Amino acid sequence: MAVCTPRRGLSAGLLVAALVLLWHNSRDSLTASSFAAPFPGILSCSSSSVSLQLPGASYNVSYTVFEPTSDRSSGQQVQQADSLPASCLDAFIAHGLRCIDARPVRLDALWTYVNGSDPLHQNSYTRRFKDYYSSGPHQNLRAQPMPKLFRDHDELRHSMRSVLRHFRPHLSRVHLVTADLPPPSNVNETVECASSTSRLGQIPQWLMLGTLDTADGSVSFSLRHHSQFFTQYSDTVFNSFAIESQISNVANLEEHFLYMNDDYFLTSDVNAADFYTRHYGIVLRLQSDAVVIPASQSKSSGRGEWFALEHSNEILSRRFGYRTRPYLVHQVKTGSRSLMQEMRLAFPDEMLAASQNIFRDEPSASAPLPIGKRDLHPMWMFANFVVERWREALLWTWVVAKLGEDDDTWGPRAINELASLGWTGSADVVVVSGKRGTLSPDQIALHLGQEFLPRRTTYEFASLDGYPFHVLGRHGVSRWPNLTVVNEEIIAQDPAFSCRINAERCFPPSLKHASDVFKHVSFEDVQCGDCIIIALVARSGELGLSAFLPAEHRHIAGTPHETEASVPHLPLQSDWRKNDYSLRRVLSSQRGDTSTPGSNLELRDWTVRLLHRYQWVIGSTPSHFQSLSSPKQARSALEKVKADIKNDEYAMLCLNDNIAMRPEETSQVFRDWQEGMWGERMVWERDTT
Repeated sequence: MAVCTPRRGLSAGLLVAALVLLWHNSRDSLTASSFAAPFPGILSCSSSSVSLQLPGASYNVSYTVFEPTSDRSSGQQVQQADSLPASCLDAFIAHGLRCIDARPVRLDALWTYVNGSDPLHQNSYTRRFKDYYSSGPHQNLRAQPMPKLFRDHDELRHSMRSVLRHFRPHLSRVHLVTADLPPPSNVNETVECASSTSRLGQIPQWLMLGTLDTADGSVSFSLRHHSQFFTQYSDTVFNSFAIESQISNVANLEEHFLYMNDDYFLTSDVNAADFYTRHYGIVLRLQSDAVVIPASQSKSSGRGEWFALEHSNEILSRRFGYRTRPYLVHQVKTGSRSLMQEMRLAFPDEMLAASQNIFRDEPSASAPLPIGKRDLHPMWMFANFVVERWREALLWTWVVAKLGEDDDTWGPRAINELASLGWTGSADVVVVSGKRGTLSPDQIALHLGQEFLPRRTTYEFASLDGYPFHVLGRHGVSRWPNLTVVNEEIIAQDPAFSCRINAERCFPPSLKHASDVFKHVSFEDVQCGDCIIIALVARSGELGLSAFLPAEHRHIAGTPHETEASVPHLPLQSDWRKNDYSLRRVLSSQRGDTSTPGSNLELRDWTVRLLHRYQWVIGSTPSHFQSLSSPKQARSALEKVKADIKNDEYAMLCLNDNIAMRPEETSQVFRDWQEGMWGERMVWERDTT
């Protein structure tokens, strides 16, 4: 046998050769069983290419050939996030004062992609699907393959083009994350082209590998495959939830990035502030009128996506307290590499287990996986994780850092604060929201500058105004609370703007330590914590969070293990009952690299940086979701979408494959429409004319 060793190429350091796979089937007529039998072809290799040739071939599929190398994060440390200048951070968090930061915000965009029309992918999918669901914990004899989840209509190319057209000034790099497969062994003639550990990485057929070191303007390109960044990887993964659980491992990913599916498109110019700013944090598109119930409280197991959503909320509820949490709009999402890594550190077993589910978990399995082993919905979980880490940090800052004594005693400082708030005795005390200016147009412009305002996104609720999930109940609400227009009439009419505090319920006399009081109001009785936040936000005035913060110049005497940490954060155990939230324990667990014996930590500075780490803002961007089902329906729907885009009706678009009739013709309608909308070639594309 001749042996060829793949040559080194690509900026990402892949060992690359081009594998060209030729077959005679049309790309949309392949069936699940087309390639279950041995391939009637020849696998051959030269110094620069590998090909599997089939009789009557008319279509090419290219692959990278590589030896898996690891992007995986080897450390178990919380990573530093982006931040405003330290010189003005306290004034900004405490009082909402201007904090000038002239550094431009640049984000990456990351796409996950699979070509389900690839016969190698289909062969692997069919074989492993049968094995996966035929026995064991995933056994589900009613499970059916879902080929529409993997059909390719050239969406990826046009999705990328749309982002380059409408977001280029703010874009640093595009990342393409794709599946990889083992080389086929069931061909009639085989020439070995690499070692037994080599992988074939899928790439879109329009991608020209030799151009990946070339920038498109100032935008660079990165290609990675699943086996290169999964924490534990055994073989090809067909579950998008599993893939999403690992994307914080992708090499050279910017701190903040747009997470794209290949059926997401931008249809209007947008700014960085539509996704992230240092002043307001990441933009979360959370839907107030659709809520997710924890799995243990759900009357019936959700199907598909909702099965994973309810399981994800169960995991979050065990950590942050039980409650409903909002649905994440099915559009472009903002990710944070450091905070996604932190979420993986907080739920290591659950995230690892979810990454091992190569197909989506289903509630109809004969022996459903236990809680903690099922699918997670990583992007939904991430958005809600950030909000909950913010709430946790707010309450810890007030209860433990401000009111607790250095030795964690719940003593005179706390008693005096509760008395000043009128929270004593057994009677309920009514708390009402105060008017806030955080999201007034003038305040947003003050912080961001007129030229850097969000272009198509309305900021609806900011973390700097507290925590909004208390309004959701069991069924959600029509809108998020608008604190810029609060007055007595609104408070009287809308229960979202008031609550009740009972001192005996929220601050039981039996609790003697600040960390125990914190656990009680934060996780055990979440209504207490929610109401405390409403009260203290109102007490802080129209701007800032001064009522939460410890006194200035309060220092905690240090030891080598009790000094300022480089990355302030609270404990990471996946069950709140197992975490020690006492002041000294939290600080001693985060030794800084520059610590010295006898040093002092300025507590207020530490808590301000803690809060700033988890800032977020709920935003609403006009968007549209459109399913395509048949040639006639697709033509009509896409013409309407085109007219809407011309009229600037929305900035984000999702086009969903629900094709049930004449798939080849419908696909061609879709392809032609996309080319008409986004026809500008990228530098990385082959000339297909």
